[in-house]
Amino acid sequence: LPVGDNSYDAVVISFVLTSIISPDAQQHAAKEIRRILKPEGILWLNEPLISADYATRYELSKPFLGHEHDFFVFKTGISSSSITNTEQLQRAMTEGAITRVAHHFRWEELRDLFSDYRLLSRTDAKTQSPHTKTNIEMVTAVFQKT
Repeated sequence: LPVGDNSYDAVVISFVLTSIISPDAQQHAAKEIRRILKPEGILWLNEPLISADYATRYELSKPFLGHEHDFFVFKTGISSSSITNTEQLQRAMTEGAITRVAHHFRWEELRDLFSDYRLLSRTDAKTQSPHTKTNIEMVTAVFQKT
């Protein structure tokens, strides 16, 4: 990020890390947040957790993406629930129906990214995807840089 070290009192991220698939890139993002936060600065994080409603999407995507909780996100108007097997997924890929890849976290993955912070609060909740109308497990956590 094009800002100096220890520049901000707080950083807010919501549905950011879910779009950063590579563990190395996730680590880099966490390091950048640490770099720009002032000492004792606050990180407010809101990210999706592994969700039962996404089990089929995780399973179908795993052979292509390699991680058990990465999955394809489809263009608006394409129902992910209509893609129930590998052949349908391959067809969607061929037809350009995929817009990006996303990742849902285990809490431990997020905690490990920010293990050198003090956890001030954690709240788990469910929300509904505006596109798929499926439930998404969410975590909102507040960390303090130590």
